[in-house]
Amino acid sequence: MESPELHAWLPSLLTWHWIAPFVKLGNKKVLQKEDLYELIPGDKAIACEELWIKSVSGDPRQLSVWRTLFRCFGRPYFLAALWKPVWLAAVLTQVYVLKALVHLVENRSKDVHWWHGMFLVITIFIAVTMQSIAQNNLFSLSQRLSMKVRTIISMAVHDKLLSMNLALSNKVINEGKLLNLISNDTQKLVDAVGNFHFAWFSIFEILVVSAFIIMEARASGVPGVVFVLLCQPIPIVMSSGVRKFRMEAIQYTDERVRMLGDLIAGIKTIKFNGWTDPFLQMIGRIRDNELYWIRRSLCMKFLILVLKDGIVPIASMLIFCTSAKIHGHLSASMSFSVLALLGILSRVLNFAPTGIQYAGEALAAAERLQCFLRVSNYCEDFTNDKVSTHADTSVSISKGNFSWNVPECKEKNLLSTIDTDSFKPILKDINLTVRRGQIVGITGAIGSGKSSLLLSLIGETNCLEGACMVERPVAYAPQQPWIFNDTIRNNILFGSKYDPPYYEKVKTACCLDYDIEHFSASDDTEIGDRGVNLSGGQKARISLARACFSSAQLILLDDPFAALDPKTVSHLSQYMLRGILQGRTVVLTTQNYRVLDCCDKVFMMDGGTLQQLPRNNQVLKLFWNVKSDNDKEEDREIIDFALKHENFPNQSLTTVVDSQISISLPLTLSINEHKDAQNLNISVPHENSKILDSSVWKEDDTQKNDFDSFFNVNSQDLSYIGGFENSEMPTHSNISGQCVNEDNGISTTKEDRIEGLVAWKTLKRYFKAGRYSNFLLVFGTFICTQAARVILTYWLAVWVDNVFHFQLGFYAGIYACIIAGATLFSASRAYVYSYTTCVAANTLHREMTNGIFYSPLLFFQQNFSGRVLNRLSKDQASIDELLPITAQNMLENIVGCMGSIFMITALVPWFLLTLPPFISVLFFFQRRYTAVSRELKRLDGISRSPISAHFLEALQGLTSIRAYKMEENMNKRLANLLDRNNSAVILFQHVSRWLSFRLDLAAAFCVTVTAFLVVMLHDHIAPGIAGVILVQSLQLTGLLQYGVRMAADTENHFTSVERICAYTDLQGERPLRTAISLISDNWPTEGRISFINLTMAYREDLPPVLNEVSFEVRPKEKIGLMGRTGSGKSSLVLALFRLVDNRACNGSILIDGIDIKDVGINDLRQRLSIVPQDPILFNQTIRMNLDPFERHTDTELVEALKAVQLFNKIRKWDKPLDAVAGGDGIEFSVGERQLLCLARAILRRYFPMNFRSSCSWTNIMT
Repeated sequence: MESPELHAWLPSLLTWHWIAPFVKLGNKKVLQKEDLYELIPGDKAIACEELWIKSVSGDPRQLSVWRTLFRCFGRPYFLAALWKPVWLAAVLTQVYVLKALVHLVENRSKDVHWWHGMFLVITIFIAVTMQSIAQNNLFSLSQRLSMKVRTIISMAVHDKLLSMNLALSNKVINEGKLLNLISNDTQKLVDAVGNFHFAWFSIFEILVVSAFIIMEARASGVPGVVFVLLCQPIPIVMSSGVRKFRMEAIQYTDERVRMLGDLIAGIKTIKFNGWTDPFLQMIGRIRDNELYWIRRSLCMKFLILVLKDGIVPIASMLIFCTSAKIHGHLSASMSFSVLALLGILSRVLNFAPTGIQYAGEALAAAERLQCFLRVSNYCEDFTNDKVSTHADTSVSISKGNFSWNVPECKEKNLLSTIDTDSFKPILKDINLTVRRGQIVGITGAIGSGKSSLLLSLIGETNCLEGACMVERPVAYAPQQPWIFNDTIRNNILFGSKYDPPYYEKVKTACCLDYDIEHFSASDDTEIGDRGVNLSGGQKARISLARACFSSAQLILLDDPFAALDPKTVSHLSQYMLRGILQGRTVVLTTQNYRVLDCCDKVFMMDGGTLQQLPRNNQVLKLFWNVKSDNDKEEDREIIDFALKHENFPNQSLTTVVDSQISISLPLTLSINEHKDAQNLNISVPHENSKILDSSVWKEDDTQKNDFDSFFNVNSQDLSYIGGFENSEMPTHSNISGQCVNEDNGISTTKEDRIEGLVAWKTLKRYFKAGRYSNFLLVFGTFICTQAARVILTYWLAVWVDNVFHFQLGFYAGIYACIIAGATLFSASRAYVYSYTTCVAANTLHREMTNGIFYSPLLFFQQNFSGRVLNRLSKDQASIDELLPITAQNMLENIVGCMGSIFMITALVPWFLLTLPPFISVLFFFQRRYTAVSRELKRLDGISRSPISAHFLEALQGLTSIRAYKMEENMNKRLANLLDRNNSAVILFQHVSRWLSFRLDLAAAFCVTVTAFLVVMLHDHIAPGIAGVILVQSLQLTGLLQYGVRMAADTENHFTSVERICAYTDLQGERPLRTAISLISDNWPTEGRISFINLTMAYREDLPPVLNEVSFEVRPKEKIGLMGRTGSGKSSLVLALFRLVDNRACNGSILIDGIDIKDVGINDLRQRLSIVPQDPILFNQTIRMNLDPFERHTDTELVEALKAVQLFNKIRKWDKPLDAVAGGDGIEFSVGERQLLCLARAILRRYFPMNFRSSCSWTNIMT
């Protein structure tokens, strides 16, 4: 919907009348995103990005955020400042009208023409109205520019993220830091832009107002003005303290959000290992440190306000005492005009420290942002991004040496994170020529450089020496598939034009037909965050389909078959590699020698070098069967000989292999087909191993005919089968491979949104979190502080009128005592309030994290990580910092309004007649505003979550996005998300200004009525009383509209409390602990597992994925569970660990005769061990990843690493166990990560031990 702002007249723009229809609509219905106005063209994200690009000049590595922003918005920003002189002129006019009215009362004996009084009344009304117009337009323009700054910084960070060097992206940025950059740090810049006018212009305002004070009080004004000026450096110094405290807090905030992001990404690992409690304790310790600095920061902020509250009263006392000493008495007109001028000065001093403080925090945030934005791009000095010069060549590398492209960097905090090893070549002397249409296979041990070679081909490394030419465009399927939160179709298309016939061919070739048919919304089914509702094989095939559907002629596949069963691999080899990709160039890495049969060339990576292997299947088999650490000399000689002689006879090689290392095993398969259930019962009469098939896919006749080939297991295909009792083990399974999706095809739920007023239970929850007694004490200190201020003003009237006929010392002494009391109450309020709000914030954070991480796995499948992290970061930051400040301003201003109204009413009872209409108008506009602003704030929060999720997805899929050249599409997607969010943000600002102007008009009415009463009653009231009521009424002008707006903003910030409380009340897994008498300390002692009629569904409204599964695993047995991807293997493991537990789950699982339903969740998972299908490492040291809670010695850790053949890799590092594994284990290949997970399981020494495709990413030698 087009914004009426584009066609509104000037009076409507100045008074925000054009937004009235929207306010009316918001009071008729609950606003939806479709009701929001479109942004005007200049506010859109694409326009802001273009402005940023034009404004960036010189070397990007020397970029200055502030200078670039000044080039973008400097002119409109300082043009907006022209409203400040208008505001100052309006408030000074009010002071002189006040002086004239008090003078009129002082000269009551003289004849006063009525028109003179009416002129003053009309003038003060116009002055108050002009003050409101100037102030609100300044706010409006500043806030619009603030929104643009947020947009432009978000786009700049996104551009840099998509273009920065991969090595630096792994070292410099992680999920926590990225979220802090786009939320907290960007918000600091937004706050600074919105408030900096009050800082820099305050110098001029202080000088002007001080000059007017001296003009009014003459020499008496000098002491007060000098005192004010001398005190100005104090809040500035204190603001630098606030900045220091915030910098300390930000470090812990970064660490907390990063760790929370790691925990959410590895939630399955956390739950599988029963690590929820210890990790929450670790988060709690970080949070305590963060809150310590936040509390100090808040306390310092409130002490600055205390200082501000004390400076002006002390200055007034100095002026009045000096004047009384010089002149022998106080003049009412002089006293109250000076008091009004000091009120203006107080308002300036109110905002100036805030502006300075925001500016200081913004400087620190800008440093962090520009440190990130200065990082070199991955394409700088890049030599291998060239189209091949030969028509028949897709890839040509000659004597290539490659390293991670790490540029020079002057930022200390960047240098500290960059490993100088990144300069060293990771690939050496690479010679590779791939002709168009060829399929080239690359194999080798884990960590040998296979993935690095593919990354080099897409331009992620720097070619130090030699020549490298690569055909463009490129399609790339990474080793760990990148799946983003969208439909299956959009994940496959990835920006390509939809071609239905070819799309169907790709689905069939990638073996996705059956899977997509069983999704309730077919390929329109929404995939959850990181593909949480897909199996590993389904994610891999979608990634392959994306590469196949692209128009690229060069396809790079990084170990794409690791998570797939043999049947699927055979299908893909036939219909994808030799089918739909026929004629296109394919370079793939794999550990599957059968796939290498399809290749035209085969290369082996070893220690970063590349060597071509002969096209000889038996040689490839030999490579897999020879153990890397125990190669016999004869085997090595055979390999060397085979490499030199491609025509080495197959039969001779087979004989050698069989005689040296192959194992001949009798294997009997007893297959019983049940017509109804289509179950497979497989018995393996061998000594030490069993294979259970859990695949129950519906087979057509062709598939049944291929069954023998699927289970064509012989001694050369199995690297290990041990012995077992010479008896059969009957199994019964009915496992459905249906996927978890809702009926409408959307797996992730919509973000919860509460409508209407913020519920009383939300406020009650916040008060309870901070303790009721603390909040009662807070309210008491606010009331006492305001009471002291009201008494202070009244005592000045007593002093002016010399009611008690005492000497100067008496009045001055009482005046000083009241100032001291007000300051003491204000300081007490600052301490109690900062302590109470921090307690409330900490309690809510603890309850939220407990609620999230004790939730079932289904919660994480239905809520993408960006949504959850948004509440843990942005909403928590709002409760930590914004809510306390806003609520403090609200309470101070509303209590101040109440004090002013009470004083005016007590001194002039006629003012009571104006209160009913005044309060009615006040509540009318406040209710209309709140109904709209509350929903806009909720829409803002909901539309903000996808922005966070988009950044996280971009970080996770960086290589895929760049390989497919999808940067522009991702930018457009982000621009749309920002525009959608900004439409709610800017409307919220406009509606706030709509309310503010109308409240100012109501306040102008009060001031006008008060002035009229003074004119009418000038013969019946004392000059001091007239001065008091006029000063109090003028204070209403600022206090009223600001207080009511702060009340609405406080309610809006309580939507963050609302959103956090929604996560504190999540249904958790129960029970956490077991009854003491049920299990022993060393349970399970044997490891016998019995599955009895197990039925499992992922949700109560979904069909079962396991149907009455029954079998038994005897102690010390090693059971192999086979089946196609999506057939239910993982579901069986999830049931064993009780990661899926609802009323639709029936049957029993017994471990050593004890039903696991009776065992506490934590006790159960801590007594089992698992190597998960997805190897997750945390961005911590190797020690922490292996043994998070320091239960093992270094010797035990080293032995575990040796057992999985990883110690040789890290032993050369300095303090290898304390080396940081990096985000998601970036120091290790995927196979090595899986081995680290295996070492982790070995250290636990618990049985049963579960391996979920635990060697899927490793080679057969490993």
